[in-house]
Amino acid sequence: MHHIEELAADYVGVKQAFALQNGKEVRVLVDSGVVDDTYAEQLADDITTKLEQQLEYPGQLRVCIIREMRAESHAR
Repeated sequence: MHHIEELAADYVGVKQAFALQNGKEVRVLVDSGVVDDTYAEQLADDITTKLEQQLEYPGQLRVCIIREMRAESHAR
């Protein structure tokens, strides 16, 4: 599972990658300032292709890109 995380984290804009459910799902946290919606879709496809080429695994592997932007303000 660590190898899956390393492959996914090897892209521009990726902050962290986590393999879940015994390696059947990869959640990739990306920097919203670097990765826009279009690039997020392309990134999911690129990671999927790389995993298919470099790993052998039974069944399917799901790649989920998580891109969030938070704004915070405080009133006194």
